[in-house]
Amino acid sequence: AKQALRSLDKKSLNSLRTQCKPPEGIRIAMVAAVLMVKPHLGDVAWTEVRSVLADGSLIAELLAWDVERLSEDARDEVEKSMEKLLQSSSWDVQQISRASKVAGTMAAWVQAQVNFILLVRELDAYKITLSRYEEDIRQAEAALAAQSAGRVRRATQAQ
Repeated sequence: AKQALRSLDKKSLNSLRTQCKPPEGIRIAMVAAVLMVKPHLGDVAWTEVRSVLADGSLIAELLAWDVERLSEDARDEVEKSMEKLLQSSSWDVQQISRASKVAGTMAAWVQAQVNFILLVRELDAYKITLSRYEEDIRQAEAALAAQSAGRVRRATQAQ
């Protein structure tokens, strides 16, 4: 998805920016892309998307975006922002791609990142479980070592 983002140029973004009222799929894809890097904006209107496209930093921000560097709160905020958009009947990456290469690329990137957020969240849960098991093993090993030391002491005293 990042490779496809790199292929987008300012001219293709400007073609979207000039649209006053784009088709719903394009609008949703672009709103989702903006919300990925600016989740604090909340409910984004097309005029805000156009402003972000005009400043020219969206692609760079998307390319620099890294789910693994996000705090859990930030991931929650992104997930919450995306939930409603991705459940929309207009969210179909293939249809969006047919309507606009740029919006389709953005939609594919957003979908990949949301999927990755879910994987990271699942992986975090596994890491917590693993840490608990490792702590249980350390405690069991310490108890076994103490028990073993007690046996050795008793055996030495018995001699």
